[in-house]
Amino acid sequence: TTDYLNVRRNTDGWLLKHQRTDGSNICGIKSSGHTGSVDLEFLTNDLVRLFIEKGGNVGIGTETPIDKFHVMGSAVFEGTFPNIRIIESDTTDLNTRILNNGGKLFIQSMTDAGAGTTRVTVDHATGSVGFGTGTPEDLVHIASASAALRIEATNNDNPAVILERPDGRDIRMTNNAGQFELQHASDAATWSRFYRYSNGHNFYNDNTDILLTVDSAGKATFSGYTKDPSMESIGEGVDFTRGDGNAFAVRLNAANGQSFYYCADLGHRFSNLNETEIYATIDNSGMTIAGHLEVNGGLKFGAIPSFTLSGGAFTPTHRGARLRSEGVGAADELTTINDTNAVGGDILVICAGDNGEAITIKHDLGNIKCGADIVLDNIHDTATFLYFNGNWRLISHQSNA
Repeated sequence: TTDYLNVRRNTDGWLLKHQRTDGSNICGIKSSGHTGSVDLEFLTNDLVRLFIEKGGNVGIGTETPIDKFHVMGSAVFEGTFPNIRIIESDTTDLNTRILNNGGKLFIQSMTDAGAGTTRVTVDHATGSVGFGTGTPEDLVHIASASAALRIEATNNDNPAVILERPDGRDIRMTNNAGQFELQHASDAATWSRFYRYSNGHNFYNDNTDILLTVDSAGKATFSGYTKDPSMESIGEGVDFTRGDGNAFAVRLNAANGQSFYYCADLGHRFSNLNETEIYATIDNSGMTIAGHLEVNGGLKFGAIPSFTLSGGAFTPTHRGARLRSEGVGAADELTTINDTNAVGGDILVICAGDNGEAITIKHDLGNIKCGADIVLDNIHDTATFLYFNGNWRLISHQSNA
C-alpha cells in the first residue's frame, strides 16, 4: 500500500493525518471544530494519546482532563536524582519536592532559593520510615525538638495504640474518656485492664479487681491495706497482699532468694516464702532472731564458730571465736587477728580450744595490743578485744582454770 500525509481543513476535524490507502489512520492531529475555542487531539492508531482541552487542561490517556495536567495510568521519572517539585506561586516562599536519592524516597519542604528540609523519608532497603530525619533507624523514626505523635478519634471514640504479637498477647494503650489506660490481651478477643489513671494510679489483675492504688497524695493501697507515704520502688517478683484481718504481707520471690514479711496487730514477722523458717519476730515483748545478726557489715552475732590458726593468724567472722592450734593439742601462738570482716567498734571474744592446747596471744607482734602476752590453756579461758584504729585492744582476760 501507499501511505499519504494530508494537511487539510475539513468537516471531520483532521488538521494533519498520516493515512494508508486502505483508509486506516496511522497518526495525526485533530481538532474539535473550525471556529472559536476548540480542543486539540494527538492520535496514534485512531486512539487519542494526548488531549489539550480548549480551557487549557492537558490529558494523557484521557479526553476529559480535570486539572491542568491529568495522567490516566502510570508515569516514570528517570534520572540520577529524579524529582518532582511543586511550587506555590504566592509570597509564602514554600515549595514541596519529592526526590529519589541513594535508594531513599524523600519528601522535602523547600524555599525558592532551593534549600530543602526533609520531612518524610522512606528507606527502600529496610522499609523504615522517618519523620523529620533522613536516616531512619527503626521501622518508624520520629525526630523533632519536641517529638510528638497525635492520634485523634474524630468520632469522639477512645483513641488507642495496640502493640501486637503474632500469638495474640497484645498490649493496648487507650485514652478512655480522658483517663490513661493500659490493657493486655491473653488472646485476640479478650482485653484485661492492668493499669488505669483516674485521679491516681490503679493496678488490676483483670477488669474489676484492684490490687494496688496510688492516689495523688502518694498514698498506696494494696488490696485494701493503706501504706502512707508512697513507696519509692518495687523490685521484680514483689507481691503485696492482704492477709487475715488487718494483716499486710509482702512476698519476694526473686531468682536470688525468697523471703516473706508479715505485719499483723501482734507484731512483725520475717520468714522464708512458705513461712517454714522464721528469721525474726518483733512483738510487744521484744525481738527474737534466729541464726545470726549482721550489723553494718561488721562481725556477726550468733553461735561461736571454731578456727584453726594458720601462720599465727585467723580471720574472725563472728563476735566470738574458739581457737585451735595448727597441730592438734599442741601449743601455738596468735600474733595477728585479720580485720577483713571487722569495722571500728567491733567486740571479739576469743575462747581457748577444746583439744587441750595452749594458745599464747602475743602482745604487739602484729595488730594485737594486750600489754603483755596472755595464755589461754583451758576450755573456759577467754580474752575480749575491741577493734579500733586497725588494732585489737584487750578489754578483759578471764582465766577460768
